Amino acid sequence: MKILVTGGAGFIGRWVVKNLLEKRHDVFIIDSLVRGNENNLHEFKKKAHFKDFYKVDITNKKALGNIFKEKFDVIFHLASSCDVGLSIDNPTETFKTDIYGTFLLLEESRKSNTKFVFVSTCMIYNINANIAITEESPTMPRSPYAAGKLASEGLVLSYQHAYKLPVVILRPFNTYGPFGLFEKARGEGGVINLFLKCFIQNNNLHIYGSGKQTRDFLYVENCAEYIVRIGLSKRAEGEIFNISTGRETSINELARIICKDKSRITYIKHHHEQSEIMRLYGDMAKAKKIILPSVLVSLEDGIKKTMMWLLRNRQYLKK
Repeated sequence: MKILVTGGAGFIGRWVVKNLLEKRHDVFIIDSLVRGNENNLHEFKKKAHFKDFYKVDITNKKALGNIFKEKFDVIFHLASSCDVGLSIDNPTETFKTDIYGTFLLLEESRKSNTKFVFVSTCMIYNINANIAITEESPTMPRSPYAAGKLASEGLVLSYQHAYKLPVVILRPFNTYGPFGLFEKARGEGGVINLFLKCFIQNNNLHIYGSGKQTRDFLYVENCAEYIVRIGLSKRAEGEIFNISTGRETSINELARIICKDKSRITYIKHHHEQSEIMRLYGDMAKAKKIILPSVLVSLEDGIKKTMMWLLRNRQYLKK
């Protein structure tokens, strides 16, 4: 198939591109490179099924119109602001990219009847959720980033109902691994990548708040595999799916897995405490009804893989 990936030079997007190429799809990529890194795609550019890379902002209507002349079969839409903290500081830019940009892509998809796979976030769920989260769990975004994602989900579903556009919505939980960002625990790669950077550089691991908050940590290759398999499934159309492991891990436990020296684990006040979610782990039963589950990389093995990659690619410590 002929497939367009937005945000394809970003963290998860890069792995989605890799997965699609391995499945011999023709892949085209849009990325503004504001947060993405074209070097993330270097190993793919000589592959026969790597067709083109467009350095384009998804809010550029004219550029999108020209790109969509390629008549894609599917679009995987991952381009977004990807930063909870910055979205609180600058909601205007977040909404422009995440909502208006999604709208423009939907319009082009409608004109060409291109299947639309939207990668949302688990951050839309209610802060008070205290059991494994299903797709039916209450939503309550705590940041402009999460609100933008939820609003975009509404846009995507409206195009299915109003125009019969085939759509799929995916909500990945906390994804980590190689090629993520390794700074400020913001956005792609999150707290695991930040902790690993601090550990390698012999700095303390700073925990916001009590460290009792929990997350469902998903290795990026597993995340990308599920995005592609569910996204391409005919049975998934018109539906929303969690992508998770179902394992709940506290930030305190995570820090101890990475660093055995307790004196290097310190606690600091949260900069944006109002956006914090105390428990967040997902139920993926719905997705498992339409695809066979992949063999998941355990948290411990995923951390080792990411650590070894980072030691071989220390330039990412400087980003």
